[in-house]
Amino acid sequence: MAVHDRVGASSPRHNGPSEGVLTAAGPYALDLSLAGNGPVARVLVDKLADHIPAEVLAKRRAKSKPLVDGFFVWVKGMSQITRPESVLGKALGYAINQERYLRLFLEHGELPMHNNLSELMLRQTVVGRKNWLFARSEGGAHAAATLYTLFGSCYLQGIDPWFYLRDVLDRIQDDPANKLGELTPRNWPATRQGHTG
Repeated sequence: MAVHDRVGASSPRHNGPSEGVLTAAGPYALDLSLAGNGPVARVLVDKLADHIPAEVLAKRRAKSKPLVDGFFVWVKGMSQITRPESVLGKALGYAINQERYLRLFLEHGELPMHNNLSELMLRQTVVGRKNWLFARSEGGAHAAATLYTLFGSCYLQGIDPWFYLRDVLDRIQDDPANKLGELTPRNWPATRQGHTG
């Protein structure tokens, strides 16, 4: 799972490896560059689901590892001549302190290299938060969170949420409870092909 600890994000508890996020080392340095360059409008999506982790790992070791090694050589060199309390100094300190986690994607082909898509999906809620500032009740807030999660999952799977909901709501009452997992956005495309075929 890709996580970072800027702005209060905390590491989840789970059994798999936890990785740092290379793009999380950037916000401190980006604070310097974004002032003159405007917003960065680029999202790279690493579709690991389409690749065997061993193949991904081999490509990363061949292409990404030399770049990451060079990055950390530069970071460590710059940290010797940069004030630690400066914005750049904080970015360099973050990278040095998180190096072990930032390199995990080079050892585990199943881990994403970054979490840019997750950050983009979260940004949509933050940008529109004044539109839904009041949920009227705790139940309303819970329902909204459930829908945002469901819609986000649909987008991550490349599914139109409206089409998904229309199909699932038509079928959910007829499907047995032990097969509800087949109707999640991740499993729904294969289930739908079996249902219509």
